[in-house]
Amino acid sequence: MAKETLYQPKIQISEAPPLTFRGILRKNFQRVKSCGEPLKEMRLEIVEGAYFRILNTIKQLLIDHADPWEKTVYEKDRKGDRTCCEAIHDFVTPNLCFNLICEFDKKAWIEFGFNNCPVETQIRELLKKDGLLQYMRERSNLDLIRYFAVVSSDNPRSVFVL
Repeated sequence: MAKETLYQPKIQISEAPPLTFRGILRKNFQRVKSCGEPLKEMRLEIVEGAYFRILNTIKQLLIDHADPWEKTVYEKDRKGDRTCCEAIHDFVTPNLCFNLICEFDKKAWIEFGFNNCPVETQIRELLKKDGLLQYMRERSNLDLIRYFAVVSSDNPRSVFVL
């Protein structure tokens, strides 16, 4: 009976160079800008422009209509953040999340979710009116109070009151 031989890699795992985030992680929006696909670049520009235009209106709605504790927000520009390749910008309150992401397939999205938000109806009307619903995704069943507590405690410099 022939003796089986197992494949032996030339480099042992312990000898392999360590992988670092800085060495392998590249933000997806950067990949879009350098991919040479004009339609994906244009989609990113359109979605990003709409996101910040809508975000400014959402902030004004919260200032005008929300209770004081609902005006405490976590907002962070994540373009330079090396911990997540998808995130571009985050805006979170205890009742609302509104995020700009770019996935690995180089498609930009606006993700949003509500949890008893006092201005949910106005925001929904605003999102419909903008005409970019095909670039938006609603997240449901969110525990935004807990999520807000976690992100605000991890990043206290990104928390402020409107």
